[in-house]
Amino acid sequence: MNNDSRLDQIKERVVKATEGPWKPNAFLVWTNDVFVADTKAPLPEKECFSNSEFIANARMDVPYLLEQIEKRDRLIEALEDCYLALHAVESQLHLANRVTIGELFDSVKSAQKEIEDEV
Repeated sequence: MNNDSRLDQIKERVVKATEGPWKPNAFLVWTNDVFVADTKAPLPEKECFSNSEFIANARMDVPYLLEQIEKRDRLIEALEDCYLALHAVESQLHLANRVTIGELFDSVKSAQKEIEDEV
């Protein structure tokens, strides 16, 4: 299963789940007056409480994390587009003047330093 498919399955589960936010209350997880989950198990009490808190917060945390992944994916795509555009510009500069982007940046830095020295 690829990552996109897995993320789609997670999104589908988020949509199907009871609306949030959920609230932990000892061994139970609630939303408004609706019971969502019971975490009482043959585990130490503190662990059961921690599980309740985790489950309750997951209802809001998972959609938040999915949103952050989507933002990051869009940023990566934009950066890849910028890289390709810079590479195309570098190719054109190299063909026209035998100048690389690195040399162009060095020229800009040098000019910037000269201006700073004059000020």
